[in-house]
Amino acid sequence: MIKILSLTYEGSKSGGPYSVSVNQKEVLDKNFFYLKLSYLKINIIYQYFFNKYNLKKFINKFDLIHIHNFFSIKSILILKISQSLAIPSVLSLHGNLNLWSMSNKPIRKFLFIHLFKNIINSTNLIHFLNKNEKDESSRLIGLNKIPNFIMPNCIDVSKYKITRNNNPLFTVLFFGRIDDKKNYLMIPDIVNLFKENNMNNVKFIIVGPKTKKNFNLLKSKIKELHIENFIEIRNPIYSFVEKNNLFEEVDVFILPSKDEGDSVAIKEALASGKPVIISKECKLHYNKVNNKFMRIIEEHSILNYYKELVWYYNHPEEIKPLREKAQFYARNNFSNSLIKKKLPTIYLDCINHLCEYKNYN
Repeated sequence: MIKILSLTYEGSKSGGPYSVSVNQKEVLDKNFFYLKLSYLKINIIYQYFFNKYNLKKFINKFDLIHIHNFFSIKSILILKISQSLAIPSVLSLHGNLNLWSMSNKPIRKFLFIHLFKNIINSTNLIHFLNKNEKDESSRLIGLNKIPNFIMPNCIDVSKYKITRNNNPLFTVLFFGRIDDKKNYLMIPDIVNLFKENNMNNVKFIIVGPKTKKNFNLLKSKIKELHIENFIEIRNPIYSFVEKNNLFEEVDVFILPSKDEGDSVAIKEALASGKPVIISKECKLHYNKVNNKFMRIIEEHSILNYYKELVWYYNHPEEIKPLREKAQFYARNNFSNSLIKKKLPTIYLDCINHLCEYKNYN
């Protein structure tokens, strides 16, 4: 039995990286792999300095360490111990070294990378979500010395339904963390264009974790624009039942993000048969197959998002036949089946110190 310690975020409220770590556990064959998801509490730092023997004893039970939480002293300490025990490690960056991410609290982040450069560069294998992330991260870490691979976030497409209830309103969904990165304050401005053009049979639903500050900013803007009747703000949801019930209410998904590593929410929307209108920073691309149900906005213009939404608003008969096509696209491009074979091989090669001789891309 191969034993893996997966150091992740605290829980489902932490968003995509946590759900990805859970998903990776689910795709592994439990007859051969035991993966323990763990969120290490702050007392790990105390244990490192005052009870290191027991901490090393705990880590030594595992054949591999997989780190999902990059900017964390706890992760660095665990990496340092695992390296002293010759236990191989995999590091998933989840977009933390993207240009946009590094522009947020840059001094703290550059200092972190500088202080722990040797430990980071001693990682056995680094996981990137896409080529863009790899290119942007290469400015900061020595990829010429560290084996690495690209593997997108995947989901269990079979758990998502493509139904639509009988609500006659044209309904648009923003589903994600309500923060500056997601560009959430653009949503009220888009809604206001519907109001100004007397398109009143429209509803926007905003669902996601939020700080009190961001929630108050959102409410203030909605009140300022007098669009209370057009927008409903809901509490975050996490279960598949809740997500299916939510997607059943909506016609189109929107995400005007300033930056995304590899959005799980977009993939969930497509798996639910919903057309998506997203920014180019979401790092998905047009092709002949997806251009009917995936609209990519090149510039952050309120009018551009509005125009794409209006097209779907004016062509409701076009949306229904797109549902199966969107889900089929999701199944072919980011279903769990795509990583079910790849991930075990990567783990085994890392344990056997073969990853430096292989190219998984």
